[in-house]
Amino acid sequence: MADQKIDIRARSPWSTLTETEALSISPGKEMINSTITIPGSKSLTNRALIIAALAEGTSKISDVLKSDDSFWCIDTLKKLGIDIEIQNETVWIRGNGGRWQSNDLYIGAAGTIARFLPGALATSGEGEWKI
Repeated sequence: MADQKIDIRARSPWSTLTETEALSISPGKEMINSTITIPGSKSLTNRALIIAALAEGTSKISDVLKSDDSFWCIDTLKKLGIDIEIQNETVWIRGNGGRWQSNDLYIGAAGTIARFLPGALATSGEGEWKI
């Protein structure tokens, strides 16, 4: 595994591990007593982004998870002609009812986008996309 090259194209500007190629994990030496906040779901974030893009009018999505997958989802929707504004963890999307611009799209390793975007694109009835 040490000889494998990391494909940095799959890392977005939102990635928290931009300088990290590998992490070492080992058992703790002492009992851990702490509180943590679990971040939102990238899968739910991407579903909400795609649904908002399919809608007519402006949708507000709060507490989006800023991950590589959600970055590529937003980037893809912008390439499809969707107007998106981001402030912190809130996203405003002006949906266009599934009238997508034809374009070549890069989705990184985002499984949710790979599963749901082709169906969303098919709703337009016309266009051509390379994913």
